[in-house]
Amino acid sequence: MQLTLFVVFVTFVHLSCEELSVSSPSIYQELESLPPVCQEKLKEQMNQRCSEHEYQPLLREVKLSECEFKCGDDHNNGRTMG
Repeated sequence: MQLTLFVVFVTFVHLSCEELSVSSPSIYQELESLPPVCQEKLKEQMNQRCSEHEYQPLLREVKLSECEFKCGDDHNNGRTMG
């Protein structure tokens, strides 16, 4: 009984992971098609996340098409200019 349950569980997990990996690239298109208000809200959340980082407190780059953002700061010879 336990072996059968294990096999069913493993099969279900495997199939659900396949489904996620197939459908995940479409999220990038969905991000680009968000209304401007939602995109701005998302950027605000990214900015908040960057401001929590002690050494890279500024939001530098946002690529909604790739679901990426980069935090950073202005530096000159190891000194913060920002």
